Amino acid sequence: MRTEDAVGAPTPAAEPVCPYRGPGVFQTEDAGWFFGRTKMVGQLVSRLQDRTTLVIAGPSKCGKSSVVRAGLLPALARDDLPGSRDWPQSVFVPGSHPLDALWGALGRISREPLPDIFSLEEAPGTAAKRYVPEGVLCVDQFETLFTAASDPAERGAFLSVLEALHSEQSPRFRLVLCICTDSYGACSSIPWLASVISDNHVLVGRPSTEELREVIEGPAGRGGLRLEEGLADRMLDDAGGDPAPLAALSEVLRQTWNLRKGRILTVEGYERAREPLGEAAHAVPPAIQEVPQRAPAPERQASRRPAAAPQPPGGPAPRSPRQAPGEEGIDPANPATPILVALLLLAVLASAALAILLTR
Repeated sequence: MRTEDAVGAPTPAAEPVCPYRGPGVFQTEDAGWFFGRTKMVGQLVSRLQDRTTLVIAGPSKCGKSSVVRAGLLPALARDDLPGSRDWPQSVFVPGSHPLDALWGALGRISREPLPDIFSLEEAPGTAAKRYVPEGVLCVDQFETLFTAASDPAERGAFLSVLEALHSEQSPRFRLVLCICTDSYGACSSIPWLASVISDNHVLVGRPSTEELREVIEGPAGRGGLRLEEGLADRMLDDAGGDPAPLAALSEVLRQTWNLRKGRILTVEGYERAREPLGEAAHAVPPAIQEVPQRAPAPERQASRRPAAAPQPPGGPAPRSPRQAPGEEGIDPANPATPILVALLLLAVLASAALAILLTR
């Protein structure tokens, strides 16, 4: 169908908008379609009332990033925390060059231009105290500091800047760290961060049944859609045994919308959408299975190398070369390490037993 504009020229009719965002991360602009975490967002805002730094933690695929980007940040922009409406916001992922990423994110909310991070004449942690911004700085996927960054000196400088920002306790600045619980072991070796986690962290767990119902029904209602009777209950039953159901549920909801009848999401459409997802959930692509065998030895070694311990706060910023091969020692992250340790232990026990027999 085509409509006419004010001067009579034909224009395409507006395409319907899918209210479901799929398994990807919700962004700030998706806040109107973000449902199921109202209680948690309120808890996060409350935790920032009188504390500068907040840790939001949880397992992989639990929805931490979406809670921050489409929940917490829009709530602060609405002034849910009195005075936060005018605070600038900056979100970044540390990635392979965390200090660059951090300094760039600070520059986006700083009251004055920042100097180039690698031209500073003082340690980054010291310099950061002169550039504490007003606003909200969110470090998403904090764990990439340990999994993607290869330069121990840069990791140390990154941590020293965060520690400086945390310690300033500015009434108009908030630091939010979004951390996967798998990296808590590495975080525990950083005293100030371990203290923050102990003092002010919120664990993002599996949504309750009622929250999952909101995830299903909320976007449909806002988008002017209707669910066929029994569809929401069927989806909830199917998601019941999944410890991290959000990604799969979000994708099947989007596909069910694609198969809708008019403005009705149907059970039949859900069944058709669910079939390929069920097959994919149990399939491991052959390429992924073969990577450990086909990857060159140096690549396997680099992928298994544990994150280096962070440098002392206020440490130097210059980049350092990668650690030379052979300096790692025993790698606890290597999947073969437990087997090697067990074989070594058996060999020791066998030698002891043989020695006892020989002495008799």
